[in-house]
Formats: sequence, C-alpha cells, structure tokens
Amino acid sequence: MLDGLILMLGVALGSALRFNDPLPERLSDYLPALLAAGFALPCMIYGAGLYSNRIHIRHRYRLVVLALCYGGALILMLSLGSLILDARLGRGVLLISMPLTYLMLVLHHGLLIRRSLACVTGW
Repeated sequence: MLDGLILMLGVALGSALRFNDPLPERLSDYLPALLAAGFALPCMIYGAGLYSNRIHIRHRYRLVVLALCYGGALILMLSLGSLILDARLGRGVLLISMPLTYLMLVLHHGLLIRRSLACVTGW
C-alpha cells in the first residue's frame, strides 16, 4: 500500500509545485482518480512479482516492470479523468509529478531489495 501512497504524494507534490500553493484546491478534484490509481498500482506491482523475495530478478528488469506498472496506473488516472471531468489531471501537473513519483517508487523498491537481502542473508 505504500506504493499507492507514494503515487498520491507524487501527484500532490506535482500539483503543489505547478500551482505554487502547498494545498491547491484542485487536489480534491483529483481524489477519485488518485484513489483508484493508488489502489491499482500496488495490485499491479504485486501481480508482477516485485514484492517477492526472489533475489535473481535483475535490476534493469525490475525498473522496466516498475515503469510498466506505473504507466498502467497513469492510464487508469487519465481514463478516470475522461469519465469524471473534474478529475482530469493537467499536463503541467503530470509533467512535474511523473518523474518525481517514479523516482520515489524506484528508491522505495531499492530499499525493499536491500531489506529483503538483509533478511535472507542475515546482514
């Protein structure tokens, strides 16, 4: 579930940077799309097997799968914006929040790898 919170935090940061306001009022409009994508992203990551303790997954493969899962969550957010017109994310918010969120997801999953290695090897 932390991945979903990271997604929501990334969009909130992007929105705050875009509108120069720490808590923009448009953020409440994004809430339905954010909740759906925040729930779907951990489900996709779990389905892709990135939460498992398998050590033999290559780092590059992990980054590509994480990017694909994040892309799926973005597609869900954008498609919900087509259904609920107030929930549409703008280009500026997306351009600012996409790299921030992906970087936070990569850092989080990098820490997950180190933690699972420590549990398995006893470091």
